[in-house]
Amino acid sequence: MGRHPDETIRAFDLPAGPHARGPGRGGRGFGSQAGFTLLELAIVMLLMLVVANFTIPRFRSLTDLNMKSAIRRIAGSTRFAYGEAVTKNRLMGIEFDLDERTWKVLAGLSAGASATSWTDYTASVLSASQRLPEGVFFKDILIEGTPEAFYDGKAYTRFRPGGRADTTVIHLADDNDRQWTLVVHPLTGRVKIHEGYEEFLIHGTEQP
Repeated sequence: MGRHPDETIRAFDLPAGPHARGPGRGGRGFGSQAGFTLLELAIVMLLMLVVANFTIPRFRSLTDLNMKSAIRRIAGSTRFAYGEAVTKNRLMGIEFDLDERTWKVLAGLSAGASATSWTDYTASVLSASQRLPEGVFFKDILIEGTPEAFYDGKAYTRFRPGGRADTTVIHLADDNDRQWTLVVHPLTGRVKIHEGYEEFLIHGTEQP
């Protein structure tokens, strides 16, 4: 007699001998699958924490690089303006725009010409406007001969033909509220750098 079709199906459903595995014989049942998934989740969470710990310092390092770039470029502009004032025997200046976070080098009149305001001797712009890197801004600027510090608007540092600059204190800050102080030396035009917010008494200015 032949087997009934249903019996054939049932025969394939049965375990094939003593080595066949089922949920009760070490096979991966629902419970073990759930445990493995929780383990995977724990590993993923651990990896996320590790990545976060490396990502935060990276962003801080980027901000530090931006600050260093700003300091280097401002120092380069002051050296250039001072050198032009001495070698070309003409008045030079740097215009700082605190609102726009920019600065540029200006060329003024030759030696001997009288000037009572910046509109008298800003004859031409010698360098394209430069902008502070992302996350860096001017906190305030103090300039010799001005009554008080600048917190916004435009400020001007002069470099005279005789080789003397306005003593200038520039306070830079970043989004993490880390601050640096740049001091333009009047006799060399070079910038001295101080970490943190340093206050300096400048003739003709009031401290912020």
